[in-house]
Amino acid sequence: MKKIMKFYSKSGMEYVYDNTTGLSFPSTSLMERVIQEVQGNLSEEETVERLKSDFNEEEILFWYNFVNKWSKFKAFSSTQAQISVEKPDAEDVKEWILREGLNQLTLCATEDCNFRCKYCIYSDNYEYSSGYSHKYMDFETAKKALDHYFSLLEEAKRYNPWREPAVGFYGGEPLLNFKLVKRCVEYIKKEYSNYKILYTITTNASLMNKEKADFLMQHNFGIAVSLDGPEEEHDRNRVYANGKGTFKDIMKKVSYVMEKGYEKISSLAIFDWKSDLFNLQEFFDREDVPRLTIISVVNTDMGCNYYKQFSKEDFQCHFEQMKKAKQHYVEYLIGNNLKKRTSVFDLLFGLSAARSIFQTPFVLDPSPIMPCTSSCIPGRKLYVDVDGRFHTCERINKAFPIGDVEKGLDFERIAEMMGNYFQHLDSCSNCGVRRMCDKCYCAFVTDKGFLSSSQVCKDVEASIANSLSDAFTIGEINPEFLENFSSNYNRTLKKLEFVED
Repeated sequence: MKKIMKFYSKSGMEYVYDNTTGLSFPSTSLMERVIQEVQGNLSEEETVERLKSDFNEEEILFWYNFVNKWSKFKAFSSTQAQISVEKPDAEDVKEWILREGLNQLTLCATEDCNFRCKYCIYSDNYEYSSGYSHKYMDFETAKKALDHYFSLLEEAKRYNPWREPAVGFYGGEPLLNFKLVKRCVEYIKKEYSNYKILYTITTNASLMNKEKADFLMQHNFGIAVSLDGPEEEHDRNRVYANGKGTFKDIMKKVSYVMEKGYEKISSLAIFDWKSDLFNLQEFFDREDVPRLTIISVVNTDMGCNYYKQFSKEDFQCHFEQMKKAKQHYVEYLIGNNLKKRTSVFDLLFGLSAARSIFQTPFVLDPSPIMPCTSSCIPGRKLYVDVDGRFHTCERINKAFPIGDVEKGLDFERIAEMMGNYFQHLDSCSNCGVRRMCDKCYCAFVTDKGFLSSSQVCKDVEASIANSLSDAFTIGEINPEFLENFSSNYNRTLKKLEFVED
């Protein structure tokens, strides 16, 4: 059988993860014995006869039937999940994008920002990304991007006539170019009124005022505010160009929206090895703080140098705090009903556990176009830079454009990019957890090309084993929690009109 990986819950229960099918299940000595008999082509009767002196006959029959079904599923899955390193056909790419992609158009309103956050992707801490600039997107560029996006949606109606378009504004700080945001919304209302549009904006909120807030609320924007926690945590990294902290200004500006009772405002938080997770947990439980939808560690991709400032002792303290927080979550929170607000620990531990079980990529239907890693097919979302070039998303650097607003989406270039990417996935075919891989292009890119998977994925199996261990530990304590949590979280995102990456 294809390689399987064993892992253990915190209670000591042994499980196996089967990479061929993407399934995890308890491991027992009886199951392992039955596998040996099935591999030896013994019948059900022969297997029972051979094992009944050591095991219960009913349990032998259960595992015999299970292993047989598992083996058939493995055979089916093996034929469905072959890895091809060939460049995909441009027409196949186009059909997939029209059928499954075009989920959001994100406009980079400006590459300028009034903050100088220490971990920002535009900072000097990232070798393979460009820095800040004073470039602003003009309306003609935005108009052409919008027209192309909606033309693709029209063409795609034969595949998905009910798809609702989403238009987002990003930066830099998009409120620096608020006039562009307004003109785009007004243009869409005039030219594409037959569509129901989901609008989003990612902002530091420092430039928010009554006029801007009222406009965003009137047009049902999902407002994602970058907020890293209480003042001492937030101001450690999120500062103005002069080094002054930004927390008080942000809280003052979002208070108007919060006092209005507007529900489609949320927080996006970043933490690092010096963050106090328990302080973050307490802060985001407050009713005057926009509810937390995403919390993530400082990005380690794109040639990140940010962590060079920390010591081994800093990492060890962070590691011990993560263990303590996880233990606290499992012992005191999992047994309770779901809370009204999603907490820091929910997102760090509950969400990742739920995804390990319920959102495993490619379990039943691996894409023949993207057979491994969690990289999307470019065109799932579209990001437009200030110069009008299309990119896979806002996270990837500018070395991989996939079209522009003048000529449109370049399906042949997308196919070539994917083919080049596949050539660097040298360790995927032998990876024991490739169906659960969470790596995307950003983990592999430099400013010139892609790193190989053997360079990027050194600790991926241990990481997946740890995630599965956490998930099954929680599942043992409260079997319904993970499914309920996953459903509630997705409903929250929909309610906030927030498009998750």
